[in-house]
Amino acid sequence: MNNLFNRVIPCSRKCLFQALFLGLIFGWLPLANAEVIGEVIRSQNMPVYPKGMEITKGMEIKTNGDQKIAIKTRSGDVLVAGKNATIKIKEPGFFSHLFGKIYYFIAPRQTNKVKVTTSMATIGIRGTKFIIDSDQTNDGAETVSLASGKLNFESNDDELFELYHQRELTEFEMYKRQQMAEYAEFKQNMMDEFVAYKSSIDLDDGFALKFDGKKATRIKLDENIDDEFAEFEQFIAENSLESGKE
Repeated sequence: MNNLFNRVIPCSRKCLFQALFLGLIFGWLPLANAEVIGEVIRSQNMPVYPKGMEITKGMEIKTNGDQKIAIKTRSGDVLVAGKNATIKIKEPGFFSHLFGKIYYFIAPRQTNKVKVTTSMATIGIRGTKFIIDSDQTNDGAETVSLASGKLNFESNDDELFELYHQRELTEFEMYKRQQMAEYAEFKQNMMDEFVAYKSSIDLDDGFALKFDGKKATRIKLDENIDDEFAEFEQFIAENSLESGKE
């Protein structure tokens, strides 16, 4: 009996240490003395990330299925990750968007040192709100929709962006395309015009930048994007309502 007891206890300790190690590696548990830079203000179907949980420097957060999470940093920035998204909180004011759809509200600052890195660019931010939507299966497909403020995109490598601007066709152009039976292009009702090769691109509010590899197309915000912003902001607002009931 004693031999059995001695075999079980070491195994339990070993399993516990393994679980703790994995928790630290994958960001499930905060590192001792790690710098706290924010907290979870709401989570949906994510018991591992309860409301009030501290977010520390270097933590990586993943959502799956119908999960959703809202984080507020000590600088006042709010990030909301929708389903199947991953973000790494590298340090205060520096986030790594790995994939998925994430809403960002960046609080105004005296210095413009807030950045988000994606697979396609490093985005410099000036007090703003925007949504980044990147394809998990294609790291060259990414759309950044800007509701307010200004963004600056810097290429992550030595390759230049091919910048295009999407413009509406004139009535005459639409008529010509329709007459020529170019239905696919006519149906799209838009055309991309090459602008320039750029290592840096500025984006103003009311526009989105759509990446297809190094091709970056500046387009007007789709009217449906308002619903997406509203959905993320409602998730944050519902947290405030729930807090008021407590």
